Amino acid sequence: MVIIGYDAFAGCTSLQTIIIPKSVERIGPFAFSNCSNLRNVVILNPDITIESTAFYNCPNISEVTIP
Repeated sequence: MVIIGYDAFAGCTSLQTIIIPKSVERIGPFAFSNCSNLRNVVILNPDITIESTAFYNCPNISEVTIP
């Protein structure tokens, strides 16, 4: 199982767009928390499990795409 783990990219201010490949099955807690410049999220696996706090405090997310 491919997982983006706990706090993996937390606080990364350089992220603006992320594309999560189909191979990722789970996004863990706080994986992208406090990514203040994150705006666009593309998730290619429609069956992915996303923890409720995965994108905690990402106030600028304006678009999430899940096929």
